[in-house]
Amino acid sequence: MPRLRSSARQNGGPHRQSVDVSAQQLPPPALILPTIDKLTRLGFERLGETQMAFNPKAVVTLWLFVDTLRQTIAEVAVVKNKIPVLEFDSQYEDGAVLQTNYVTFYPMPPKIDSRDFRLSKVTTSVEDTFRQHQQQLASFGLDHSPAVQFDTMDDYLRFTAYYRATFSQRALRPILILKVILPILTLIAFGLVLIMPFWTRPLIPIQATVPSSAVAQTSIFLLLLVTLGTLIPGLFVLGSMVVMLGISVYNGLRNYSLTLKRSREAEA
Repeated sequence: MPRLRSSARQNGGPHRQSVDVSAQQLPPPALILPTIDKLTRLGFERLGETQMAFNPKAVVTLWLFVDTLRQTIAEVAVVKNKIPVLEFDSQYEDGAVLQTNYVTFYPMPPKIDSRDFRLSKVTTSVEDTFRQHQQQLASFGLDHSPAVQFDTMDDYLRFTAYYRATFSQRALRPILILKVILPILTLIAFGLVLIMPFWTRPLIPIQATVPSSAVAQTSIFLLLLVTLGTLIPGLFVLGSMVVMLGISVYNGLRNYSLTLKRSREAEA
């Protein structure tokens, strides 16, 4: 979910815990009913619900479904009360994890293909996302032991605790760089651009009336230092602004397209 995560479980980090609230049989919001209907048609059935509290006013609920083979968990949630989220998860007995996201918002964790963790994204449909997950489950499984069975909520809670402790930070690191570190570096570079002329001006011997070769060389060196010291941070600031603006425009257009698509699917 968009505050540096692809799901509530990922942003929970290694210490937050999901709470089983299945006994309450919380009704899913209308926004995710079309997604749940598609999962049902794909053979998924309800496993239960969990909640995770980020603070007293921010409690995220996940509606959980399991496929007919009981090897894949589908997590369904709502982001900011307006964006449905769907994620498929499977785990192998040797600890490797396969995750496939149906992308309906940005930013999303980038594709990861490591020895024990494979994360991919699909933007077309729920059906395509599950189809790719099944294909990946077979191909990724060639290098791993059989897939774990999810028969009860306890099985899921063990998995989600293991995932947070082992993989969540790895999946979120690129987004952290984009959303936190890059803006901070941009502000630092912008500050350097602003102060560079003030602290370098006294160093340039522009008052020399008869500059010797040594003075001239020093002047050229300092002038080059000032130029590079201003140009490099300036280019970094400009490049960062262009990147972030491009991402914002792309995200806006993508979200608008997905909203139209969901509206048409709901009407159909």
